[in-house]
Amino acid sequence: EEFERSRVETISGQEVVQYRGNLLPLIDLARQLGCGGGMQREVLHVLVFEREGRALGLVVEQILDVVEDELVIGRTGAEGFGVLGSGILCGKAVSVVDLEAVISSVQPGWLSSPNGNLKRSRRVLLAAAPSFTSALIRSHLETDGHRVYQVEQLEVAFSRVQDEAFDCLLLDPALSGSRRYLERHLELPSGVPVLALDHGERLPGVEVVGDTSRDGLLRHLEHICEGVPA
Repeated sequence: EEFERSRVETISGQEVVQYRGNLLPLIDLARQLGCGGGMQREVLHVLVFEREGRALGLVVEQILDVVEDELVIGRTGAEGFGVLGSGILCGKAVSVVDLEAVISSVQPGWLSSPNGNLKRSRRVLLAAAPSFTSALIRSHLETDGHRVYQVEQLEVAFSRVQDEAFDCLLLDPALSGSRRYLERHLELPSGVPVLALDHGERLPGVEVVGDTSRDGLLRHLEHICEGVPA
């Protein structure tokens, strides 16, 4: 969508425009990423997202195109807030924006169901190497209000769950020695439940997360922590 700058109003500190009979909250993407701002242009380019009857607008500098392409995302370790990683899209280098983190920083409750019950914030220990997948998992959990602590070695993970209070251990079976280590430590003294990412290999006695989308991951977390069917 495009809106003239003159149509932007401010309600309780939130910039909005009137859109289809309702107020559309606006988020300035450049401002949130710390690289200037786009709200001063005469014409605003806005991506409109809708969720369960609610709408939200993301102000961007320019909408170049809508493309369909396979994108392999990597991380350099220098990504700042709101950036999941980078890759090559249609022959050009691009950064991939973490929309969940950006939206939640301005509208904390927008991604949650308006009719959902208030859920407890979980302490999750993620045993996985730094990667796009682990960054996406952290984003899914943290934007839902959970606290995620990441380690890169299983030995460190099992030591921490015995010494600290965690609600769940989420591990990547791709870590070296996962099967052997789990067979020796299946019964955690702390009683912390274990979830494993799905890499096509089943680990003994461990529930596998087959769906790592935001909703799927949260369902598995609630299932193992509260016994809610996944």
